[in-house]
Amino acid sequence: MWGPMIIALALAIVAALVFAAMWLQARRVGAAEASRASELRAERTRLAAELGGTRDRIADLESELTDTAALASEATDRAEALADQLGTVEEEAREAKADAARTAGELAATTADLEIAAARSEELEARNSALVDDRDQLQAQLDETNGALSKASARPDVKLGQAAATGAVEPSALLQLEFERAERRWRHSVAPNPESDESPFDEPDVDPARLAVEIEAAALREEVGAFITIEWKAEPIAEPARAHLVVRMAQEILANAAREPEATHLVIEDEPSGDLSIRLVPADAKSEIINLIAPPRIDSELVHIDHGDSLDVRVRTD
Repeated sequence: MWGPMIIALALAIVAALVFAAMWLQARRVGAAEASRASELRAERTRLAAELGGTRDRIADLESELTDTAALASEATDRAEALADQLGTVEEEAREAKADAARTAGELAATTADLEIAAARSEELEARNSALVDDRDQLQAQLDETNGALSKASARPDVKLGQAAATGAVEPSALLQLEFERAERRWRHSVAPNPESDESPFDEPDVDPARLAVEIEAAALREEVGAFITIEWKAEPIAEPARAHLVVRMAQEILANAAREPEATHLVIEDEPSGDLSIRLVPADAKSEIINLIAPPRIDSELVHIDHGDSLDVRVRTD
């Protein structure tokens, strides 16, 4: 009877031991699980902290990305602006190149013009030098001829025609030199533009003797303010000696008249007899008689001088 009881007791003890072992195992397992759970909670806390940091980093990265996108957009706009500027600069460079080419062409043309102008200037300078030489030669001839004329006219009965026949003077040369002197006087005292104006003696159908007398009167008006007018009623004088005598006589009369304060009028006209009359009268018929300082004195059969109420000079044809 004790045998079954002992067996039962042994079984109970074994069962108790097994239960105790299982309880201890379960407790160890629970402790391990608790420790593992604590570790997991710590890990979760750590991971949560890391996740928060990661989220913050993501937020920072997103902010940086936004900034980067803005910078990229700004850089794109800047690149486009620079591209536009580059296009403008290239266009300006092309235009500058074209301008440079055009300027080079104009410079070449200007250089050519300057070379032509320099050559023309040298040519004009040479011509001017030649003209100066010609002028000096003519002046020397005029001085020589005037000296010969003075010597010839000093003899009372010498006529210009006779002087020409003897070779002392040449009437046509004398007359031409007188016209040259008149033209020079015109340029010095009358011409508006002495260097560029054409000579009045070059005009067609001009009477050079009449023009020389009118130039003398105009020059006296400009130089000394003389109140002198000319009235020419004579036909052109064909004979050089007679034309020269008329011009010189008129010049001497005008030179004397220029000293008078009253206005005077020089009338040159043909007479029915064929002679030529040179009369100096008051410009106003109511004016007083003209009293010249000294009338011209010429001892020649070709000239007759009447000095009364007015000065009347007759140049004969024979």
